[in-house]
Amino acid sequence: MSSESSTDVDHLASTNEAVGVVQFSSLEDRDAHMDGNSSRRAEFDDSILLHVENLRKEYRSGSQPLVLFDALNLTVRRSEMVAIVGESGSGKSTLLHLLAALDRPSAGDVYCASTWLGKLTPGQAATFRNREIGYVWQLHYLLPEFTALENAAMPLLARDQPRSAAFAKAQELLCEVGLEARMHHLAGELSGGEQQRVSLARALVTQPSLLLADEPTGNLDNRTADAVFGLLERLHATHRLTSILVTHNMEIAKRCGRTLRLHEGRLHEVRLHGSSSEGAFPQVPTASSATPGHPIVRTEFPGGNAGTA
Repeated sequence: MSSESSTDVDHLASTNEAVGVVQFSSLEDRDAHMDGNSSRRAEFDDSILLHVENLRKEYRSGSQPLVLFDALNLTVRRSEMVAIVGESGSGKSTLLHLLAALDRPSAGDVYCASTWLGKLTPGQAATFRNREIGYVWQLHYLLPEFTALENAAMPLLARDQPRSAAFAKAQELLCEVGLEARMHHLAGELSGGEQQRVSLARALVTQPSLLLADEPTGNLDNRTADAVFGLLERLHATHRLTSILVTHNMEIAKRCGRTLRLHEGRLHEVRLHGSSSEGAFPQVPTASSATPGHPIVRTEFPGGNAGTA
């Protein structure tokens, strides 16, 4: 092997190690690694971007643990747009933090983009997020002393990409979200809808595999929220994203391909049929004893029939 080829191989190996990608010397080794573990099998199914198995998150509360999730499972295929709804305090934001490697579970496995998040060090988790995750928060968290262009380019500048290339990519995204005339304005000079569009551009500037959005329209009026979500829908399609968004807006949830309700530490699939008042939630039946720990319970939105998968 030439020295140049050897260098390329060494670079690939170090890059994969940096983000927790598991490599094997043979198919036998791979099968042994996966045997009996559906999370690890999901690592190698290219149609699956995200797989969560038996996730548990607890916090200490006095002498007793406060359990937020227990035996929570989730599989998201590439190109899906999934909405997660639920009451305030049910753990929706915490779940997104775990999916983005911003927090660690108490138990269970999270695999995303062929990466086992439980293996990552804090530095590796930061590298993983910069490469694979786009995040949109309810609050835009733009840096007020920087322009829209500088804010959108920040993730690329953080990975030491040349300024000219970073600004060119950020400018392309800002034009895509309709802010070509506002890119040199400071963040504080923008309206709420414009600030959230800058946040979207910033989330997509790294060309992530997974877009996570935590109440992306929660601070906007209905008209602006509808426009921002319409933009998010278009970007989801044109950038071939896999998207998971948390929302209390059931009209927005209806426009997603799949809706899950987080209730009592488990995810329950919701079918949004018929008309309903915004913010209403269906009753969630108890999971079947034949599938202990399985989180997906199919229910109908008010006006439909309920059943268990």
